[in-house]
Amino acid sequence: DVVDDTSPQLGGDLDTNDNAIRCSDSNGTNNQITFGDSNDLQIRHQSNSSYIINNTGNLNIGSNNEVRIKGGNDVAESMAIFKDNGAVELYYDNSKKFETLSTGAKVNGDLHLPDSEQIKLGNGDDLIIGHNGTNSTIQNQTGNLRIRNAGSFQVTKGSTENMIVAIPDGAVE
Repeated sequence: DVVDDTSPQLGGDLDTNDNAIRCSDSNGTNNQITFGDSNDLQIRHQSNSSYIINNTGNLNIGSNNEVRIKGGNDVAESMAIFKDNGAVELYYDNSKKFETLSTGAKVNGDLHLPDSEQIKLGNGDDLIIGHNGTNSTIQNQTGNLRIRNAGSFQVTKGSTENMIVAIPDGAVE
């Protein structure tokens, strides 16, 4: 059944053939579908962009499985996937680059930080790793800094010149 309601505002050309509501392109907000007494939710299309605008409270999107944001006309390429009671996955060119896990998060690929940004670990930023554009720093704020390695530990200049070599159960050179 169709119920007449004066709150939705449909401006311009309206076509309801084929069980679809169609509004022509708009250069303003005339051709839009609105919900609520104060136009609280608006859905519209203007020439080359589309909008869903919520003017009050939260905009909630729900699914009992997954919410997917896809590229193009719902092609196979994923941009973001939000799994019910599970992970959030972010994609670059349909390749998963970031996902949340029950234990934290996982980055697939390289993690790039610009100069003067830092990686901070621990409740009180106990370990800080950073680069300021000139120098790189590993700063330990508490306890001992331990480096564990199965083989020898080497500090080198470039890829071949040893500066320090620590050999397990052996000498330090």
